[in-house]
Amino acid sequence: LSLARAAMEVWGGGLFGCADLLRRAAAELAALKTTREVPTVLLTGAVYVRLDPFACDFIIDRLEAQGIRVLLASFGEWLEYIDLVNRDYRGQGGLCARLRHALRERVGAVAWSAIGPTLGWPTPATSREAVSAALPYLHEEFIGAAILAVGGGLREHQEGRIDAVVNVGPHECMPCKIAEAQLVHASEREALLSVSLPFNGDPLDPGIVENFAWEVHRRFEARRRNGGA
Repeated sequence: LSLARAAMEVWGGGLFGCADLLRRAAAELAALKTTREVPTVLLTGAVYVRLDPFACDFIIDRLEAQGIRVLLASFGEWLEYIDLVNRDYRGQGGLCARLRHALRERVGAVAWSAIGPTLGWPTPATSREAVSAALPYLHEEFIGAAILAVGGGLREHQEGRIDAVVNVGPHECMPCKIAEAQLVHASEREALLSVSLPFNGDPLDPGIVENFAWEVHRRFEARRRNGGA
């Protein structure tokens, strides 16, 4: 493919047929949606662990079995964040860098517009917004997954989209431990419920999931009784 053809597919919104595929998939998924109200938690933390079901011991399935909807922080969040770091903190702001940034933004916008409105999704927060939300707890130049885990969770909670955060990572992962510590402070200051789960290949204690799910449901029901406050 020529560069001109690729640019035309991106800027034109076709994405080599992917946009149509996403629209069809969104319509099929929308047909499965119900009006049942359930609490929602954000699954964030180390990128590989949260995106690989085996690595996080199928935590999404475990939470859904407890009647909880899981919002999975996407891999695209990390790509956008690295782009932000390179431009704002490392000074890589030349023409090529700006072009790559514009293309990534366009691909993300087209993909979301093909899915989001049909499924009733709110416009996703940007990495810059997540970093800003984390600033009371972590400096913006503290580069890594921790600031996204904290800021992403806070941003979604402040917007009323989630009821809690699940922070996952490998055993003794420093960014995940830093995020865990700051999420504790966020719980004290902003009532953001969270649990941090380190994984080393051993099965997850089901009691941890059950206790966390119980607290999520308890707070969710209390908020419903208070009219969402």
